[in-house]
Amino acid sequence: MVSNSFENKPLPFDSKLAAWLVKKRLALLLVSLIIILISAAGVFGLTFNSNYRLLFNEDNPQLKAYDHLQAHFSQAETLAFLVAPASGDIFEQQSLDLIKQLTVAAQDLPYAQGVQSLTTFQRSQPQQVDGEEGFTVDFLIPRDQVLDKQSLETIRLSLHNDPMLHNRLVSADDEVSLVVVHLALPEGKAAMNEVVKAGEALKLKYQQKHPDATFYLLGGIIITDAFLKVAVYDATHLFPFVFALGLIIQGILFRSVSAVLASMLVVGAAVAFAMGLAGWLGMSLNQTSALAPLLILTLALADSTHIITQYLTLLRLGEEKLQAIKTSLADNMQPIFLTTITTGIGLLCMNFSDSPPFHDFANITAIGIFVALIFTLTLLPATLLLLPIKPSNRDLNLTKIMQIISRFTVQYRHYLFWSTGIVVLVTAVFIPKNELNDNLLEYFDQKLEIRQAADFAAAHFSGFQSIDYVLDAGPAEGINDPAFLEKVSQFTLWLESLPETTQVFSYLDTVKRLNQDMHNGDPAWYRVPESRELAGQYLLLYELSLQAGQDLNDLINHDRSKLKLTVFFHPLTNREQVALESRINQWLDREQPSLNAAGASQSLMFAHLGNQVIDSMISGSFFALALITVVLIIGLRSWRYGFLSLIPNAFPAAITYGLWGLLVGEINQAAAVTFSVSLGIVVDDTVHILSKYLKAKKRGETTEQALEYAFTTAGTALVITSVVITAGLLLLSQSVFGINAIMGKMVAPIIVIALIIDFLFLPALLILVDAKKKPGQKPA
Repeated sequence: MVSNSFENKPLPFDSKLAAWLVKKRLALLLVSLIIILISAAGVFGLTFNSNYRLLFNEDNPQLKAYDHLQAHFSQAETLAFLVAPASGDIFEQQSLDLIKQLTVAAQDLPYAQGVQSLTTFQRSQPQQVDGEEGFTVDFLIPRDQVLDKQSLETIRLSLHNDPMLHNRLVSADDEVSLVVVHLALPEGKAAMNEVVKAGEALKLKYQQKHPDATFYLLGGIIITDAFLKVAVYDATHLFPFVFALGLIIQGILFRSVSAVLASMLVVGAAVAFAMGLAGWLGMSLNQTSALAPLLILTLALADSTHIITQYLTLLRLGEEKLQAIKTSLADNMQPIFLTTITTGIGLLCMNFSDSPPFHDFANITAIGIFVALIFTLTLLPATLLLLPIKPSNRDLNLTKIMQIISRFTVQYRHYLFWSTGIVVLVTAVFIPKNELNDNLLEYFDQKLEIRQAADFAAAHFSGFQSIDYVLDAGPAEGINDPAFLEKVSQFTLWLESLPETTQVFSYLDTVKRLNQDMHNGDPAWYRVPESRELAGQYLLLYELSLQAGQDLNDLINHDRSKLKLTVFFHPLTNREQVALESRINQWLDREQPSLNAAGASQSLMFAHLGNQVIDSMISGSFFALALITVVLIIGLRSWRYGFLSLIPNAFPAAITYGLWGLLVGEINQAAAVTFSVSLGIVVDDTVHILSKYLKAKKRGETTEQALEYAFTTAGTALVITSVVITAGLLLLSQSVFGINAIMGKMVAPIIVIALIIDFLFLPALLILVDAKKKPGQKPA
C-alpha cells in the first residue's frame, strides 16, 4: 500500500514548480540566506514597552475617561510598601516606630517627591484661638513621643472614623499599613529600573531587619516592571523548551540528525526573519508579542515535517534523492500552501481585537509562518540534498495504525457521526457559563511576588476595586458652593446605600470635618458649610496649615472647579462592575445631571475591555470563517468540500469552550481571540486529509479507498505536527502571564479535539455526502 501511495500524479503546476525549485536550489539557498541575514539584523532595533496601557486602543472610551481623570488631579507615579508588623496590630508603639523608620528611609529613594504614611498624615483638630473657635492641623501620630495604650486606642478610634485613613493607609483589620512614595520620574526606562531596584533593596533591608514582619511592594511602577519581567521570564524559559521539544519529536520521527537540522534551520530562519522585520518596522514588543517566536517555532515545524516525512519514505523505498524531493514538494505543495494561508488568516483576524498587544503578536507570528512556507520551498530542498542523509530501514509512517483507524471509521461511521454531534450539542450548552473576569493584577501567576502582594492587599483592604468620579462644579472655586456640595452629599449617601459599596470618600469629608472643627468638634456640625465664603476660608486655612509636600491635589483640581469622588466596592466580576457603573450613571442622569460626572478606574477599564474584545472578535471570527471558506473553495476547487471542511473545524472550539464553561467558568480577554487563531490552525488537518482524499478520488478510487489513502499518506505527519503544536501550547499555558496562559490552555485542547474529529467524524461525513452524490456506489 505504501509504495502505491505515491503513484498519485500531482497537479502539473505543482510538478513544474517543484522541478524549478530543485533545479535552482543553490541560487535560492544563497538568496534566502542573504535575505535572512539582512532581516535578522533588525532584531537589534527591537524595543520593549511594558506599560499596561498598551492593552487598550488610544480611542478606548474608558482609557480616555481615565486620562481625563489624571489630567485634572495629581496622579504621580507611586511605589507602595505594604507593612504587616509581627504583632498583627498597627496601633502598637513598636509597629508605629517601624512604619516611621521605613517612611524616613523611603524619602531617600531616587526621584521621591514625598512619602505618605500613617506617621506623616495630618488632620485638623478643633482649637480655641484668642477666644474664638478655630482649628489646627497637626500630625495624627505625635512625633518623638512614646504613646501609652490609652493614647494609641484614641488614635485607633479616630482613624476608624476617618475615611481618608481607614481602609486606605491602614487596613480594615488594623493589621497592615501602607507607606506610599510619590515619584517624579523623568522619561525613560532607566529611571524606572533605578527606582524599582532601590525599592526592592529597601524592602529586603527591612525584611532582614524585621524577619517576623511581612513586607510587599505594590504601585503603578511595580506593575509596569512586572510586565517586563514576565515577558523576559516567558521568553527565556518557554522558548528553549519548545525548541528542545521540536528536536526530540522530529528526532524520534525522522531518525536522522541531518533531517532534523534541515527542519530546524527553516524554523530558525522564519523566527529570525519575523523578529528582525519587526525590529526594522519599529515595533515594540510587549508581554504577549514577545511570545511570537514560540508560536512561529511551533507552527512552522508542520510544513517541513510533511515534506521531510514523505522525502525520507521515498528514499527508503529506493527513490533517487532528486526525484524524491521533487515528488515530496509537488505532492505537498497545495496542502501546505492552503494551511499556511488559513493559519495566517486566523492569526491576522486578531487585528479585529480591541486590545493592541494581540495585533503585534498576530502580525509577527503571521509573518513568521508565511516566510516559513517560503523557506520550506527554498532552503529545505537545498539543505536536504546537501546534507548526508541515510534513511531508516523502518517505515516512518504509522501505516498499519492509520489503516486500522480508517477502516474503523468506515465500519462505525453512523455511530461516530451521531455520537460526535451529540457531544458537540451537549458541551456547547455550557458555553454561556463562561464568565469574563479581567483583573490587571490577576494576569500575573500566583507564584510571582506582585501577585502575592496583590492578594495580600486584597485580603486586608476590603473593597480593593473602585471607581473615581470627576464631579464638575462649573466655574473656578465652584467646589465651595454649598449647593454643589449638597449634591455631592446626596450622591455620596446614595452610593453608600448600595449593597456593593464598602466605602466612599472625597473632599466632602474634609470640608465637613473642618466645619465641625470650627464649631468646637460638635458632631451636629459635621455638614456642608452654610456659605461659599465660609467653605473657601476653611479650604484656604487648611491648605496653609499643611506641611511641605502635603496638599489636596489628588482630591480637587488646580482651579477648584472639580472634585474627585471615589467609591470602593466588594469584589465584582466584569459583568457586575459594568452593571454597577450603568446603575450609577442612570442615577446621575436622573437625579444630578448638572454634576457632569465621569467615572473611571483601572478596574473599570479592564471590566469593559473583555466585553469590547469579545464584541470586536465576533466580527473578526466571522470574517476569518468567511475568508477561510473562500480560500478552501478555491484551493480544493470544490464548493462542496470547501463548505464541508468548516463543519468539523467549528466543532473543536465549541467542545472546548463548553467544557471550559462547565469545569472552569472564568476566562479573560485571551479567550475571545482563541477561536479565530485556532480556526486557522485546525483547518490544517482537514486540508491535508481532503487534499489526499480528493486526489485519490480523481484516480477513480472508491470513497473507502480514498480515505485509507489519505490516512496512510497524511495521517502520520498530522499526528506529529499536532503533538508538536499541542506540546508547544501546553508549554505556553505555563506562562506566568494570564493572557498567554489562557490562550495556551484553550487552544491546546482544541488542536487535540480537532485531530480526533478529523480522524473519526470527517470520514463519516465524507461517506455520507459522497454516498448521496453516488447512491449506486458499493463499499470497497
